[in-house]
Amino acid sequence: VLRPYFGLRADWLHQRLRTGYFEYVVVASRGVVVPNLSLAVHQTNKWQGIGIESGFSTQLSFCGGFSIYGNIAAAIEYGLQKLHLSQTGCDFSSAQFGGPSNSAFNGFGTSYHICRPILDLQLGLGWDYNFCNDRLHFGLKLGWENHVYFNQSRFLFFQISNVNATVSTATANYSENAHGGDLTYQGWTLHASFDF
Repeated sequence: VLRPYFGLRADWLHQRLRTGYFEYVVVASRGVVVPNLSLAVHQTNKWQGIGIESGFSTQLSFCGGFSIYGNIAAAIEYGLQKLHLSQTGCDFSSAQFGGPSNSAFNGFGTSYHICRPILDLQLGLGWDYNFCNDRLHFGLKLGWENHVYFNQSRFLFFQISNVNATVSTATANYSENAHGGDLTYQGWTLHASFDF
């Protein structure tokens, strides 16, 4: 059996990335190691999209109601991408130059609309049983699924530039990792159906 299909698809994704930075320096005059920087960064990536999907559903049946199935689908969604970055930390080096030693930064973010391609693959084993003169049907499917959201894992990153002898002359830039990476997830799926 080879069944082509098409329709609408919608997705809501929420990714979180937490990173910690720690830096220690050696004070030669005292011969000790002291902390210089401690920073915790929290980032979120939210995606909401809707678009068209098309694919093929295949099934190869053999004896006893068993079958092998394989599905492939592709979609293009238009949606809203929201990125947010917040950080908290303690910069011990800035205190010696008169700056605050504790810092918290919240509320930096960006959002925009973009189209995103998506690919789905499925392969597995099925079992079907018809009863009541083929008026009722019960089916089970156990298979492996793989989903790919291309260029989905975009996050903001923090970069310090123009650093001289004093911390006060440093400038901070927040930029987006425009190329990002693909978000993929996969796993076993058990599906049961009852048709009439």
